[in-house]
This record gives sequence, C-alpha cells and structure tokens, in this order.
Amino acid sequence: MTAVTVAGRTLDEPPSYAADPAEIEVVHLSDGDVDELVSGALDAAGCTREELDQQAATGDFTSELARRMWFLVSSFDPPAE
Repeated sequence: MTAVTVAGRTLDEPPSYAADPAEIEVVHLSDGDVDELVSGALDAAGCTREELDQQAATGDFTSELARRMWFLVSSFDPPAE
C-alpha cells in the first residue's frame, strides 16, 4: 500500500491540492502499518469499525472527527467488484 502525505499538515487543516512538490512524501505501508493506522483512527473516533460503518450508512456521525476517521478507514477497504 502506498500513501502520500504532505509534510507539516494535519487532519485539522482544510485540504489543499496545491502542495509544493518538495513537501510531498510517498510512504509505502506494510499490512501492519495499515492495521495500526486503522486501529488508531477507530480509537480517535471512539467507536468500533461496525459502529463507524453504521454511522456512515445513516450519515449521522457522532462527531466531525468520526466522519473524518470513516473516510480514512474506508480508504483502506479493498475495491468493490
């Protein structure tokens, strides 16, 4: 898995699609890295994956952070066939 990050940016900042190319870092993630990232996101959201999926299905997230964590976690799901 490959992730792209922009140095110095956090989840609290609005997205910017005009990043300086010198700030872009490509990171190759192992399965363990992905598992750790997903676990941390679920901890931050304060719920299980099933609870987060239910919130996404209804569009009724418990917080803005939970909504953001759902987008992060769901981005690691395998593509639908």
